[in-house]
Amino acid sequence: MVLDIVFGNAAHPVIDMKGAKFSINLPPAFVDSSTVQVDFHQDSWLAEGSPFISLGKIPWDGRIDAGFSRANGNGASGFGVIATTTFIVEDNLEGFKTDNDLIHIPITLDGGTAMDNDGTMYDIDGDQVILTYDLHHVNQNKYNLLVYPNPAKDIVDVHINGKTAIKSISIIDPQGRVIRTYNDINQKHYQIDVSSLSIGMYYIQVNHTEGLISQLLSVIR
Repeated sequence: MVLDIVFGNAAHPVIDMKGAKFSINLPPAFVDSSTVQVDFHQDSWLAEGSPFISLGKIPWDGRIDAGFSRANGNGASGFGVIATTTFIVEDNLEGFKTDNDLIHIPITLDGGTAMDNDGTMYDIDGDQVILTYDLHHVNQNKYNLLVYPNPAKDIVDVHINGKTAIKSISIIDPQGRVIRTYNDINQKHYQIDVSSLSIGMYYIQVNHTEGLISQLLSVIR
């Protein structure tokens, strides 16, 4: 699951913001906490023109706390995406109430505070989205390979859904040459460093306990 965090809009842009913090809450049984990532975008309107300090953590299952602060210069003004959070949805969603095999899962952003250039703190209105998870559709795909972020600059997460585990991972270039191999993994989730790879397209090929599966990966800078 990939969720963008957006502050402001065209009608009501953010004015002179130096930093912010917020929490994302979701049902604990819905997410694999070990896969949660919060990435603040270096090219966002909030980060433009200043180095910044950011932090994302999971104080307990079902909650993600995140914060951002411009390290120097004036506050920023604008609107749009400032961060993205990604996580893996658990394979087993038993216990959730279904409606014709549809599960409706609320995710809320709250506890938000913004600080302007003078150090004045302001509360941020929260928001909620309802995700619809189709169990019937999911069950049609016995195994799913997830590679994220994609495009990627440095670290890539490789995850396989279904009752299986990753045995090995190969990175294959467009000419079909295997340029890297990671063996003896024997788990569902694995991280690889692609920061030294040249810009371009590659195949991530996963050998798992039930066969082979692959996906394209774009490496950018």
